[in-house]
Amino acid sequence: MFVIQGLNSRCKIFSKMSLSASKNNIDIFKCFSIFWCISTLVHQLIWSEWFTDSVPLAWLITLCCLTYLITATKYIVLFVIAVILSALWYFSRQPLIVNHLFYETIISILMASVIIVHLVKKQLLKSSISLSNYFAENAIPLLRTSLIILYFFAVLHKLNYSYFNTDISCGAVLFENMLHNLKLMNIGFIEDFYSNNQIALANFSIYFSLIAELVIPILLLIKRTRTIGVLVGMIFHFVLALEGLGAIVSFTAMMFTYLMLFSSDRLISRAIVVLKSYRKYVIVGFILSVIAIIISSLFFSDRIFNMTVGLIWIIYSVIVIAFYLWNIKLNYNKIELKLSSKHLVYWMFPILVFLNGFSPYLGLKTTTSFSMFSNLVTENGKNNHFFIPDDLQLFDYQKQVVIIKSTNIDNLQPKDEWNKAEPYNYLLFEFVRRINKTKSGYVNFEVNGESYYVEKNQGNVVKSNIDLNQNSFMLKVLMFRSLYTNNISYCRQ
Repeated sequence: MFVIQGLNSRCKIFSKMSLSASKNNIDIFKCFSIFWCISTLVHQLIWSEWFTDSVPLAWLITLCCLTYLITATKYIVLFVIAVILSALWYFSRQPLIVNHLFYETIISILMASVIIVHLVKKQLLKSSISLSNYFAENAIPLLRTSLIILYFFAVLHKLNYSYFNTDISCGAVLFENMLHNLKLMNIGFIEDFYSNNQIALANFSIYFSLIAELVIPILLLIKRTRTIGVLVGMIFHFVLALEGLGAIVSFTAMMFTYLMLFSSDRLISRAIVVLKSYRKYVIVGFILSVIAIIISSLFFSDRIFNMTVGLIWIIYSVIVIAFYLWNIKLNYNKIELKLSSKHLVYWMFPILVFLNGFSPYLGLKTTTSFSMFSNLVTENGKNNHFFIPDDLQLFDYQKQVVIIKSTNIDNLQPKDEWNKAEPYNYLLFEFVRRINKTKSGYVNFEVNGESYYVEKNQGNVVKSNIDLNQNSFMLKVLMFRSLYTNNISYCRQ
């Protein structure tokens, strides 16, 4: 009798725990889906070529995210469709994509894979587990792990001599750009203070950004400090976005999305309750924001449009950070979080994130390798890193430097709009890619002391003493930065 009562009591406890875990999974799934759709819309807004080029895939993603948010996450199928389509959309744009959108490509494919596997299990194997539970147990832990890896490379790539050079360091350049964007340099005493202390302020911005990106993931990994880690991360990336560059705003929106995954179940549940309580006001505010962006885009100048987007972004960021601060007590405990999936097959995606970040040191691609704004140089057989050796390069792509002797092809004589520094040299892989896209013209060039000549007419090769064939898969996954001829590693995205 007592044994049976004990068993019943235990069953009730386990049942309550199971229901609690299921509710937590539903809340974190819903909260994540909201943040993800917002960040996706920011990406679509910053890179809006799909709008002018009328790309159906991008239109569907945008409409799905908009409708999902306007209907207060009522139709989960819209989020599912948006995730799957975004994986296809990001991949189709390779390799012409910025660093963090390449990261989003891997992450979107991870999420789409988890969703598709769940749908297959439900239809064919009659699995009873819900999408929110399956997603929370398999995708979300690896999203956390992948974010830590991203921070790791953001720090690793900056540990080079050029990043600590106050004349060219991205840390110093972005700080000065932020002061100009906020019009602070128009204030007399601030301009005077900056001019008199330029080197000291440059050093401050260099070390501050590096230390912040080093400390944030460490705080996120420690149970007791995860709360402060999320808060520091959000504030840091918000301030970073004040630089005004659209790519950084897009990056910050992405970071908000993945940082929230380190919050406690109690805080996320509170966020869902607040959103439900103020649903009408949130939806109206969201719709008005969309209308304001559309009107400013269609009827006003680029300056007004940028100001509108910037203002809406600041309001959104301040609300998110303020909510986190207001409810920070709900987050102040030892937050137990999973960083691993139950199924090992999904680990291929964090591994891909890691290999992608390490690719410059292996002699592979130098763009979309998470080396944004790091001043990192690994080309021409010599890198500027503090401790990673040059002989780690297993591939020769970065050692094949092209020196143009003469040409009439404009596509091979580009200008660097970011630093106003020209001319610069190409690596052979990128050089051949450009030649293959050229219709007519000639180019006389050298690669490692060997002379070559290519001439084309109406898309046909008239004369060439170099192999112009390139593997279509390698063209999709590899892309290389150009090299400045003065060997200076200027700040670049």
